[in-house]
Amino acid sequence: MLLLIDIGGTSICSYQFDTTNRSYRQISTVESQNIDFNLWIAQLISKLESDTYEAIIIGIPGETRKSGNDIFCPPLNCYIDKSLAKDEYVFIVNDMFIQAFLAVCSGISNTEYTVVVNIGTSIGVLLINNKFNDNLSIEHLTSYEFAHMSLTSNGSNPLLYDSIGSFVGRKIRTFCSIYSVGGFAAANLLPVDTADYPVLRVSREVLSHAINKSKLINSFSERWFNSLAIDLSIYINKELCPNADFNVLLRGGLHHALNATEYSYLSNIIESIQPSKTD
Repeated sequence: MLLLIDIGGTSICSYQFDTTNRSYRQISTVESQNIDFNLWIAQLISKLESDTYEAIIIGIPGETRKSGNDIFCPPLNCYIDKSLAKDEYVFIVNDMFIQAFLAVCSGISNTEYTVVVNIGTSIGVLLINNKFNDNLSIEHLTSYEFAHMSLTSNGSNPLLYDSIGSFVGRKIRTFCSIYSVGGFAAANLLPVDTADYPVLRVSREVLSHAINKSKLINSFSERWFNSLAIDLSIYINKELCPNADFNVLLRGGLHHALNATEYSYLSNIIESIQPSKTD
């Protein structure tokens, strides 16, 4: 049994993952606001015995591959001390790694790679080598900082970026502002909070009301998803797995909010991204 902790900009979700039958259950959700994350992690580790779980995997929204112990997490607006994972069964990794374990429960395809796109407070991109299916080793997972890439040099839809920037009264510079739940809300002219810019936030109540009452603007939503599909396709085929077979899996708060509604078809736009083969 594994304990998976997904620390996000809106909430902290905890899961028990059964390595034998590849299943999980969510055991808790805690709001992220007003939490001392380093203290929270330290207390979590101290109260769990080493024989309770095979491993404790803590996902944080930051670039954990960089040298040094202090990892800055933009959605949390704080640094996480990676050295808290001093026990050999505790791992602090990029939060997208958690999505690999959750995704494998529903069955990762037999393509060489699976690209998980998680849209929440920000956007995360994870490359899963199919070998992960065999032993669940995190060495087969690679997270990418797509969220913080410059729109000027990497974006393909300046009209969308400018329209969202004009609506929120901010100069949009990176993908995290556009391709997040807040960015999607802004594209639909819903009120968003820019206090944590470049993170754009929308309340669950506002987004849920717009979805449940059919207040989203279909053409605006489709424009946003199509733009994301183009930017992701370019990025995946150029940077992640050029000339390789892959499939794309959409996860996260936005996908969950749209699922089983009249807007669920929007997810198919992202999951239909195909490899661009060159001779």
